[in-house]
Amino acid sequence: MNTLGDVKKMVRSLVGDDEGSWTGDSYLVPKINFAYQSVYLKLKTSTGQALEKLVEIPNFTSPDGNDGTQGFSSLAQFQQPGGPLEGLYQPMFVYWKPAGAQPRFYRQAIEKQTLPFSLPLTGSWFTKMYYTWESSQLLTTPINAAIDLLVDGRFSPPPLTKDEDVLVIHPDASTAVIPATLQIVGVEAGNSQFQAQGQAAAQAATDDICNLLQLARQGYSARGGRMARESKLGWFWW
Repeated sequence: MNTLGDVKKMVRSLVGDDEGSWTGDSYLVPKINFAYQSVYLKLKTSTGQALEKLVEIPNFTSPDGNDGTQGFSSLAQFQQPGGPLEGLYQPMFVYWKPAGAQPRFYRQAIEKQTLPFSLPLTGSWFTKMYYTWESSQLLTTPINAAIDLLVDGRFSPPPLTKDEDVLVIHPDASTAVIPATLQIVGVEAGNSQFQAQGQAAAQAATDDICNLLQLARQGYSARGGRMARESKLGWFWW
């Protein structure tokens, strides 16, 4: 019970509209997504932890191929809605390798405040790639060959659009998102009972999830999910 479909069904049940006569998707889903983002914001500000993900972008090349720079500098196109880097708000590490090479050939890019005016060459272990985070946009120095990128960063969760979409922020996230949505519905519908009950239940559930995240960190001094060559792509908390 941790998908968008589950949340919609339960919220409709709580407001006495099981058939969705006045709580259709166009009415309910935006409110669920607002509650979802609000719960995630509360979790990361209360625990100091954030949702992280490893994203691989294979065969990173220039769209026209006419400027001589295959691995070009801006990754903004990948940060657009539906792109692999959608929701990225803090890159932690960036890795690169020649396109198609084995994962063991990933090497770490170097973070800079500003990018150098250089065009590194591939084919040598002395080749360096640099990256920077500027105006909420990930920029890298261009490489004059096709490359694969691996971005390890902190992300906002993707919006919930389909019934089968999972609330990835936590396996128990629906216990907080459902009452938080009920509270929003209560505000919009002018129902003080929905608002009060939803607010209290959402706060209690969010506090419980925060406690679980804090307990999970106790006894671990190393960064959870630290990227290594054996790591798998996916979501994790830190």
